[in-house]
Amino acid sequence: MTKRRGWIYTVALIGGLLIGSLIGKLCADSQYLWWLGYGIDFGFSLPEDVTLDIYIMELAFSFGIWFHFNVASILGMVTSWLIFKKW
Repeated sequence: MTKRRGWIYTVALIGGLLIGSLIGKLCADSQYLWWLGYGIDFGFSLPEDVTLDIYIMELAFSFGIWFHFNVASILGMVTSWLIFKKW
């Protein structure tokens, strides 16, 4: 039962993050709610593409990961945590 509850908790947090991020993007150009779209980007990527040549065709791979958090996405995560905590 606790494994199932853990998965539901993870899905609820990710859902709150995604819904909050969408709300933040929609409110970013608003005159009064612009602060919901205020956020930060962070992550890493390789400086150059990693190329793998196998003499038949040339394949290029680029690796990296980037995150963008805004105020609304953090509020969405906190809200989903509070709702899950009461449940």
